[in-house]
Amino acid sequence: MERHLQGLQCAKFIETEKVNSNGEYKIMHEFLKLAEPVLFQISFITQAMLATFLIALLFEKLRPASKNIPMYHRETPFELLNVFIITLTVWPLALYCINTFFLDALQNAFTYDFTSRTVRSWPLWLQMISAAVLLDFGLYWYHRMMHAWLWPFHAVHHETENVNWSTSWRFHPLDIIISFFTLLILYFVGYPAESIFFASFAVHIMSNFTHFNTRLSWPGPLKYLLTSPHFHHWHHAKAKDAIDKNFCIVFPFLDLLFGTFYCPKPEPEKYGIFQPQIPGGMIGKFFLPFVEQGRKIRGLLTKPKT
Repeated sequence: MERHLQGLQCAKFIETEKVNSNGEYKIMHEFLKLAEPVLFQISFITQAMLATFLIALLFEKLRPASKNIPMYHRETPFELLNVFIITLTVWPLALYCINTFFLDALQNAFTYDFTSRTVRSWPLWLQMISAAVLLDFGLYWYHRMMHAWLWPFHAVHHETENVNWSTSWRFHPLDIIISFFTLLILYFVGYPAESIFFASFAVHIMSNFTHFNTRLSWPGPLKYLLTSPHFHHWHHAKAKDAIDKNFCIVFPFLDLLFGTFYCPKPEPEKYGIFQPQIPGGMIGKFFLPFVEQGRKIRGLLTKPKT
């Protein structure tokens, strides 16, 4: 009898363990199912960073613009960590805001049917090129606005004295969120998804490329058609004449058109800003721009009338 009871207890224990095991398996399966998009994103970001680094290694070692700028410096970890923060949190948040609050309203606008039919009747190559130009037009004015009105946030990008392959990922999250709203121009006009993707991809690639620490510019009229690292280096230059110049991401003729084109032949001697750098590491670079922006707004509101 005792042996029989022990056998029943053993069987019950095994069955309980089986249930627990199945339950744990189910929980793990659900967890992996939820985590799959995030894991895919992390994998994709890591591969993109590695590809960017390898391409930059070729340019920055063979033809460096400044031999004093290393590929890895004391703020590189912050810049690389920022990639994951922006891609996994800021981009989804910005897209959610666009889809939730703006997309339906834009697509119900009275001009949408006419403009979308017109654009979709164009050949694919014209859709893609015009979308890229229109997006860069929006980014030009967003960029100019950040310099004029929201500089404390954009200063996070500009304060580095080591402009290289990882600088293009050095942004305050609010800066990125605001830049995403330039996509509304393409949604409003009614560009198809593939054209919007192409324009976004072109901007992203050029933004990475033009921050490379490499001596490269385009000859003749081509320098007005496409940005180069040399052109964008002058946007980051610590020089009085270069302040608020070269705002475009892809097409310098926009700067030429609006009077902000500036591209001397030599490379800049220094990079950075004339204000002190933002202290406090990543935490400081996130919170202190809000403090400084608040101080600027209070100063404007309390400014005595003349």
